[in-house]
Amino acid sequence: MQLIGFLFLFIIATSVVSKALGAKFEDDPDEIDKTLRNIAKDKG
Repeated sequence: MQLIGFLFLFIIATSVVSKALGAKFEDDPDEIDKTLRNIAKDKG
């Protein structure tokens, strides 16, 4: 359960950072989001 909670917080933090850097990295946030979703699916 702790791992899931940590992963959830990590996704939120990455989301915020991605939005903050959105102007600099226009394509990356979507790729990061897809990768995180795949990781989350693997974890169950």
